[in-house]
Amino acid sequence: MVYRARDEEMGCDVAIKTFKVPSASQRVRLKSEFRSLAEISHRNLLCLHELFIENEDCFFSMELVEGGVEFTSW
Repeated sequence: MVYRARDEEMGCDVAIKTFKVPSASQRVRLKSEFRSLAEISHRNLLCLHELFIENEDCFFSMELVEGGVEFTSW
């Protein structure tokens, strides 16, 4: 599921992508891959902001692109 949310620190709206909590080994891989991808900057790619994994909640924030998709407000 993808939500639209306001990032008060950045002062802009962002997209929040939620997904099922991965296993412990998948969490390690997810964190590593997220860090690597967050460092990539290209005009054809969305910017990744932050990854959150806490208890059973797993989501990340990323650049919000308007158009074509309907978002649920957070």
